[in-house]
Amino acid sequence: MRKLIKMKTPSRFFPQIGIIPLFVLLLCGCSSRYHCPAFPEENTIYAPYQKDQVVRFQDSSANQLSLKVTDIYKSTEYIEKGCKCACNEPIYYVKLKYGDNPTQYFWDDTLLTITISIPFIDNNIDGDLDIGNIRYGLECRHSSDRSFEYNTILSGDTLTFTVKNTIPCTFDSVKVVKGVGITSFCTIDGRKYNLDR
Repeated sequence: MRKLIKMKTPSRFFPQIGIIPLFVLLLCGCSSRYHCPAFPEENTIYAPYQKDQVVRFQDSSANQLSLKVTDIYKSTEYIEKGCKCACNEPIYYVKLKYGDNPTQYFWDDTLLTITISIPFIDNNIDGDLDIGNIRYGLECRHSSDRSFEYNTILSGDTLTFTVKNTIPCTFDSVKVVKGVGITSFCTIDGRKYNLDR
């Protein structure tokens, strides 16, 4: 009988005693610090714009069209600490708003967003950046309709974006050149605009 009581006594306190080592283990496991890299400045070269910059285009009939840079974001370096232990992919994006008088095919709130993101070489939490596999994206949006994403083709220093949807959002295809930005695009009414330098 005494032996049975002695065996039960420690087990009665085990849950309280067991919590302390578990708590210490969790604290130690969450104390890691990871250096998360910034988006490399040299990789902004496909969209080298300045905030509030106006980019002008012209078609073969001398019709003018302009886009204004409304927002630019480039992720900066930071320290990730705690249990999450993961860095977000460095990203850079530029938003350009159509600002001329709207027509049948244009909306004055049309927004083009060029996005560049760089994955890590491996799935490591804090690995090196995989510059060879940069991801480029283009999205077109206006408030009276849904957003449209584009297929991307990279050839040399030229990115060509072609719309995925059958009814595109104003811009049917867009060409972006390294060091310049958007150089030309076609509209859904068949007009081609080139950068007015």
